[in-house]
Amino acid sequence: MLGMYIPPVLLTTFWGNTAAGLFQSAYKVALVPILICTVLIQSIYPSIVSRFATSDKDSITNLYHFGTKMLLNIVLPCFVIFLFLSEEIIAFIYGKNYLEATWGLKAMAPYILLTAILGMSMHLLLAIDKQRIVAKIAVYTTIVSIIINFF
Repeated sequence: MLGMYIPPVLLTTFWGNTAAGLFQSAYKVALVPILICTVLIQSIYPSIVSRFATSDKDSITNLYHFGTKMLLNIVLPCFVIFLFLSEEIIAFIYGKNYLEATWGLKAMAPYILLTAILGMSMHLLLAIDKQRIVAKIAVYTTIVSIIINFF
């Protein structure tokens, strides 16, 4: 999630308030499936932690696979819809004046897909006491987000 706070700042700095506003309008649409994924991940997390405490590795694996499948059932349709129907979605929600925001929604389609997969994986790593790996992933994804925003 940290990586999504950086683009508006960079967009405002280099391309102005309009670009940042268009990005934010698209992000608010993409936020819906991201929040649903977050709720699902956080509902599975306590079960993974309790199974780690009892060393039930098969159950942890099953929960991880179940959670990942559920997340993909949510984000794959959103991914396709955002890629192919972004113009219609933006026009419906914000009106025709915001059609320039469709680039942002299309650009966020892969982000929501990665958020679901990385989110589940990062919570699994936290549950099994691998915080250092999570910190490294967070730093890496933030750096990648900054680099991507320059292109």
